[in-house]
Amino acid sequence: MNGRTSNPPGVLDGCEGLRRLVVPKAHGKNLAPYVLGPGRWTSRLDKSSHHSPFVHPLSFPAFRYRPSVRPSISMWQLGVPPLELVLRTVLVYVLFLAALRVFGKREIGQFTLFDLTLVLLAANALQPAITGSDASIPGAVIIVVTIFAVNRLVAELRRRNPVARRLLEFPATVVGKDGRWIPEALDKEGLDDDDLEQALREHGLDSTKDVKVAVLEQDGSISIVPKVAPSFHMRAAHRRYRRQPQR
Repeated sequence: MNGRTSNPPGVLDGCEGLRRLVVPKAHGKNLAPYVLGPGRWTSRLDKSSHHSPFVHPLSFPAFRYRPSVRPSISMWQLGVPPLELVLRTVLVYVLFLAALRVFGKREIGQFTLFDLTLVLLAANALQPAITGSDASIPGAVIIVVTIFAVNRLVAELRRRNPVARRLLEFPATVVGKDGRWIPEALDKEGLDDDDLEQALREHGLDSTKDVKVAVLEQDGSISIVPKVAPSFHMRAAHRRYRRQPQR
């Protein structure tokens, strides 16, 4: 017995048990490098631990992360097939265009703090739907080119096809006439008193009695024809129109 008491079966002696617990072996060799997460987590054991039956806690292997793909390569590698990016972009464009068509032309003409919040939230919600799991530069180029191409196609379709023009554009609506507002038109277009008073101030009018005709235009602005021309010159709101080519 040599003055030592034997441990129960399955219980290892002090340092030997800790050594086998901390540094397990596989086929007579120290533990192979761990592989965790999307990258490679590796552990390098101190060479002295192979000869020592006890591994000091301070010499326990430190893990370090090594990316499996270099950023300079991943930023140019598509995460989604190009055709899928094109289809995603077209579907989101059509969905957003339909939403603007449903909400009405007044939502296009005004841009308040609430509208800014809506635009930011909508952009954050639609961005994953377009890109998916892709975050590469070629993917961004494909999306931008697709958006401009679809927008150009819609513009040409609206210009050449009367049916598409009626679907995509809002007709002008008369909201006031002969010194009074038309309640049915105001309710239909979602106009309130603040919108009407703002339109009067923009045209230099004091009250509704000075209004001859008030029209809610296609772009969401309110144009007013006064009964009497104002005595001062208003600064005209210049709108740019694309000049048609000579035929």
